[in-house]
Amino acid sequence: WNLILTGLHQLIKRNFDSSETIKNFGAIVIDYQKAQDQVNNKFESIKEQILTRLESDLSTGMADFYQTIIKAKNQLELVSLNNPNIDVTVFITEIQEKNRLSVKWEKELENTYEIGVHILKKKYQRTGDQKVNIDSLKGAWSNFKQILTKKVKLMEDEMDRLQGKVLNEESVINKKIEETKKEWTQMKESGFVLPSDQQEAQTAGMPNIQNILNYLNIMEGKSSKLKADWKRVCKAKELLDMELSDPEALDGFEETIQNHKEVWTGLSKLWEQVMEIGETLFSAMNPKKIKDSLRSISEDFTGLPGKYKQYDAYEDMRAKVAKFQNMHNTVTDLKGEAMKQRHWKKLLTQLRIKVPFNDLALIDLWTADLVAHKAVVNDIMAQAIGENAIERFLTDVKEQWSHHELDLVKYQQKCRLIRGWDELFTMIDEQISNLGSTRMSPFVKNFEEEISKWDEKLQEMRIIFDVWIDVQRRWVYLEGIFFGSADIKAQLPQEFSRFKTIDTDFIQLMKLVSAKPLTQEVYGIPNLQKTLQRLSDMLNKIQKALGDYLETQRSNFARFYFVGDEDLLEIIGNAKDITNIQRHFSKMFAGISTLKSPDGNELEGMFSREGEYVNFSNKLAMSDDSTIYQRLTKIEMMMQFSLATELQKA
Repeated sequence: WNLILTGLHQLIKRNFDSSETIKNFGAIVIDYQKAQDQVNNKFESIKEQILTRLESDLSTGMADFYQTIIKAKNQLELVSLNNPNIDVTVFITEIQEKNRLSVKWEKELENTYEIGVHILKKKYQRTGDQKVNIDSLKGAWSNFKQILTKKVKLMEDEMDRLQGKVLNEESVINKKIEETKKEWTQMKESGFVLPSDQQEAQTAGMPNIQNILNYLNIMEGKSSKLKADWKRVCKAKELLDMELSDPEALDGFEETIQNHKEVWTGLSKLWEQVMEIGETLFSAMNPKKIKDSLRSISEDFTGLPGKYKQYDAYEDMRAKVAKFQNMHNTVTDLKGEAMKQRHWKKLLTQLRIKVPFNDLALIDLWTADLVAHKAVVNDIMAQAIGENAIERFLTDVKEQWSHHELDLVKYQQKCRLIRGWDELFTMIDEQISNLGSTRMSPFVKNFEEEISKWDEKLQEMRIIFDVWIDVQRRWVYLEGIFFGSADIKAQLPQEFSRFKTIDTDFIQLMKLVSAKPLTQEVYGIPNLQKTLQRLSDMLNKIQKALGDYLETQRSNFARFYFVGDEDLLEIIGNAKDITNIQRHFSKMFAGISTLKSPDGNELEGMFSREGEYVNFSNKLAMSDDSTIYQRLTKIEMMMQFSLATELQKA
């Protein structure tokens, strides 16, 4: 500032400070008085601006310098070897730093502020608007110097003691550094499992990234403080001319922590997506969507920066995602309909999952490690699938019988009879066989009662229908006999009366079946088995009496032994019209196939199978005899007589 003002003054004096105001150039006379005055005024204005700026800057600088000195003085007053709150390194650093700065500050005070005030006051008679006058500034400086001198002397007097304290402080910090590095190494080896997360980590196997990041923040702060403390000790040793330590010794350690923090922060974004998937309720999960999401996250892991892949955290998380992907097929299988509540209860107990099924999330299955418990999961799923097959079989049995109807066909004008017996018995027998096979299954325990119930029911149904088909066959057989032959009614009046009762009961039963043909409802008819058994017993008795009757008929006409009971009963039942029984003649008469009868009553001759015809010697009137054996006896005699007559003629 002084050089600027001096140079400006000399420039004005040399060029414009002259009494001459006129210049002659031959005939030309130039008067530059006004121009000179204007230039002088301009230079005065510039000088005034410079002086004003100098005053302002000097005033501000003095005020700031004053505050700096006061602050330094206060700081020196606070540091003391007797103050337990002041670290020895802080004491040394503070004094040495202030002592070093005092040289600079003293020059600044003398060369800047004292000279500046002197120039303004002596040369330009200006004092300006000073915030702090020079005397106050010198007084503050004097106080600072006195305190600094005392502190420096104290430090010099206590040098040995201070050096000992610095070494002690260095030892304490070294110990903290070793402990911190040891803790860091242990945490890295454990995969950053914090003591508070130890139990959870052992059971879940999931990293608590938020806790890890919190820990890394704490470690970063701790390393920064240790680094600052270490540099402070190194600085103190330097100031005390002691053997120096490397002030950058902790830079690599701090950088390692920061790198881990960066990696964990980057991984946390992907892991949050994994955890979001894991929080999906199992009951609400979409297997395909989960599979696609895990595949996408796995691809994102592969796309992370290369430096991430150098850290164990990356490999651990990527391996976990791969493991979750490997589990997904098993998880999808568990989603199948075969798994019922009883299976889930057993599985959750085996896997030591304490949440109820309704609250079960995907992460619960992940943390249970389905891969490690593959044998347990497979056993329970095999049981579920086996039981599901049994359950479906029983459901099919119920479904079949709940809709199965008996196949009925109209019989004459009396009632409807059951047909399709083969299909019905095949269905019953197959299901009884299947129930027997199901009993051999290792998964039958939960269905034993129901299987026994159905087995008993089908066995009983089989017995009922066995009796029923026999009763129906006998009824049809005897109905044609008793209601088709007056001879039998007359010969067996008691059996006829019994059969009429049976006929009424059987027709009534079949009307019930026709009204409700569902097999289940038929099976539920009260006392059905007893009713059928009673009808069967009565029919047996009637048929036995009928057998005795047929034996009597055979004794009356020996050729009846050549025909069976049913044929004989048909012959007896059609005794009124001899032509209706001609199809049985070949069984009783070797040479007769049919008889010639124009009106069905009178017989004129007989035909052989070969078509030969022999005319009877006399016509036979069937109406002359009431019983079939009498009529057949007459035919036999006429056959013999006619053949003898024809032979005699020949």
